[in-house]
Amino acid sequence: MDEELNRVNDAFKASFDRIQRIFDLCIAPVYEALVDRVFLNCRYYGLAETIEFEKKEYNRISKELIEIHVSNPVLVDLQRYYADPEFFWESGLFEYLQPADKRKYRTYLHTQFDYSKYVQNNTFYDNELPYFSVIVKVVAYERFLDSLRIRTQGILGEIEGLNGMVPVALEIPAKPKVETDNPFEQSFISVQLNLMAECANEVKMFNAMVTHEDWKAIFDCKPNNILKSKNNRLLAYFFSSLSNRNLITGNWQSVIAKYKLFLASQKNDYLNCNDLANANANNKDVQLSYKYTVIGRYIKQLQKTLG
Repeated sequence: MDEELNRVNDAFKASFDRIQRIFDLCIAPVYEALVDRVFLNCRYYGLAETIEFEKKEYNRISKELIEIHVSNPVLVDLQRYYADPEFFWESGLFEYLQPADKRKYRTYLHTQFDYSKYVQNNTFYDNELPYFSVIVKVVAYERFLDSLRIRTQGILGEIEGLNGMVPVALEIPAKPKVETDNPFEQSFISVQLNLMAECANEVKMFNAMVTHEDWKAIFDCKPNNILKSKNNRLLAYFFSSLSNRNLITGNWQSVIAKYKLFLASQKNDYLNCNDLANANANNKDVQLSYKYTVIGRYIKQLQKTLG
């Protein structure tokens, strides 16, 4: 009986994975077009013009997202899972669908999908795969807003490094710096730190093996040793996964950069906000890599320890 149930679950998951790959195929160009728009417009801008343009772009996309969510409440769970490479499986999106819509996804034959038809008309498959075009847009938009936030943090980080001199034209309001004993805003216990150590060692995240004591020191921003990243994208994905589940602060890039916690993989210098922003933005095809799957598995185990 258990073997039969496992076979059914495996087949169900495989079906979700095929649909996920179709989503990924369509999300990537939408996301890239948004990023290219910012890059091309800001290519010759100064800092003031860049920040002003990005602010307008952020507000424009945010407004459209709000309108989409108001019109499509069934997509509410995407607000929490848009960054997950398996958002279709991990979120409650499927469960919010009406029974008839669920059947369409369950029975859809992925080999029938023709990307050229989708390009000609983004809503072409919305009848066969309900909300398809809207889901693509929501995930691409949410991920774009994330990348824009990270990019802006990097720019502001550079400005703060200019001996405290901020160009008047930027009109950035001064904000008091509040020191905290818990910069990552985390509350990990030993069993969770052990899982992180096992994860980092299994995927060879750093140039040396790590222990749960090492992770505790890192999250306290007082590392025992400065570890060198072997893959910046892998490290960014790990911390992003923790952040997306509200296990650490959303400003993890700034914390890592400020406290100089890791050395970058391709240079003899500390990882900064730009390094992490670029690594995070390039994590678009992570579902194709075994190591990302391993990290995902450990993150799920970690979540189970939360009770």
